[in-house]
Amino acid sequence: AGDYATVVTETSRVLKASPGSLQGLLLRGRAYYMLGDLGAAKKLFQEGLRQDPEHSALKAAYRLAKELDKRATKAAELEAKNKMADAATQYEAALKVLAGGAGPEDKAAELRLGLCSALSRANERAADAITACENAAADDPESDTPMLRMADAYMVLGEYGKARQKYQEAFQRSRTQEAQRGAQNAERMQKQADRKDYYKVLDVARTASAADIKKAYRKKAQRWHPDKNVANAEEAAKMMQEINEANEILSDADVRARYDRGEDVTNLAQEEAQRQAQQQQQQMFRQHFGGHGGGFPGGGFRRAHSHGGQQFFFHQ
Repeated sequence: AGDYATVVTETSRVLKASPGSLQGLLLRGRAYYMLGDLGAAKKLFQEGLRQDPEHSALKAAYRLAKELDKRATKAAELEAKNKMADAATQYEAALKVLAGGAGPEDKAAELRLGLCSALSRANERAADAITACENAAADDPESDTPMLRMADAYMVLGEYGKARQKYQEAFQRSRTQEAQRGAQNAERMQKQADRKDYYKVLDVARTASAADIKKAYRKKAQRWHPDKNVANAEEAAKMMQEINEANEILSDADVRARYDRGEDVTNLAQEEAQRQAQQQQQQMFRQHFGGHGGGFPGGGFRRAHSHGGQQFFFHQ
């Protein structure tokens, strides 16, 4: 950068002495280009081309600066509009312009960081963000921004452990709330990923209505009712407990909201599911033995008290 700044200074003297010097305009424009000031570079190249429209070196330099400026500006505009996939495409195009030869390294680093940021928020290209952010991190090892964006990409990919690690690395560098909150969120999402997916248990979408959940519960409960699964009673009992757990969580709006936020509501669900399972077993017992609570196929029994002791009267 120091050499190019020197060129800017020296060519200023040349152009004062000889304002129409095409060589002076070309060298000064290239110096501004390498310093990343594309606007100043374009003006100098245009000034020279007005004098000699067919000057090959000025034409080539102007086309390069114009294309790079166009792509970089468009990328920033799209990113501001939250059109991340399109912004990433423009950042890639701008970097491709630079790949053809020598270019402003500071501008290239700026573009690589922009690409990292855009890709990390373009969900369908989150995997590409990892490499892009590694490249951006290499440009400025002390910056926490590439690390944060890489962590964001890992979150999109569902790799919460890696995301938490990157957020923590970023926090060690900058101590920002963004990094701290990111690490906490990644940890919460990891716990959520490790727990039972009650929506999957009932085969419903996360957006399912209360009516959908009720219908799905009835269907599942009927499918796995112990009466219909005598041959695989152990599996049925396990499934019924999970189904009851899922119903307890998802049929209660408040508990469901807590579950969706990643809060631990497992114990609550398991306790209620076990209670329901016991009730179902008791119901089966009563149905099997005639509904009187006794142990005889012909019916139950009742006990009467007399002065002489206990008397039992059997129902026929």
